[in-house]
Amino acid sequence: MFGSTEAPPALGARSALSWIGGLSPTTPLVGLPHGPSQSRAIAEFMVANKVAAGEEYPPAPWWAKYDGFNLDRAHSREWWAVNAYWGYTRENAQDVQLAIGWAFGVIDNVAVLTPARAGDGSEIGVERREHFARMLHRLAPLPPGLQPQAEAGRVAPGAGQTSA
Repeated sequence: MFGSTEAPPALGARSALSWIGGLSPTTPLVGLPHGPSQSRAIAEFMVANKVAAGEEYPPAPWWAKYDGFNLDRAHSREWWAVNAYWGYTRENAQDVQLAIGWAFGVIDNVAVLTPARAGDGSEIGVERREHFARMLHRLAPLPPGLQPQAEAGRVAPGAGQTSA
C-alpha cells in the first residue's frame, strides 16, 4: 500500500507487518534489532500506544515489564523528547498499533489499515482500498511462534478508527 500510495498511515502498518512477517530485522517503532516474538510484539504495541496518545516518557518500572525492551536510558528519552510529540510520529505509532492488533486478531476490521488518502492528499478510491484489504486478508495468518496463547477479545467490525 505504501509503495503505491505513499500514504503516511500505510507506512506504520507496513513496518509492523514486515517485522512480524520476518522481512524486517528491526522493530517497527522503537527500531531495535530484535526479531519478532509474541512478547516483543506486545511491547511494541504498548510503546506505540503511549506515543500515539502523546503520553510522557514512561518511568523505569513500566519498561521493565516488557521482554527485550530495556529502553529506560538516555538515548530513548532523547528520541521521545524530539519525536514522540510530532503528529506524523503519533500517526505512524497509531498505525503500528493497529497493524499489530490486527495481526493478533484483536482488531478484525482490516479496513482500519487501508488509508483513505494518498501521500499527495488525493483520495484513494473504495475499489483500491478494497483491493488493499483483500491483499491483507491473504496475509492474515500469523507466523509460527507469534500465535496468541489465549483467545483475545475482538473488536466489533467497523469499531476501529482510521488514521486518514
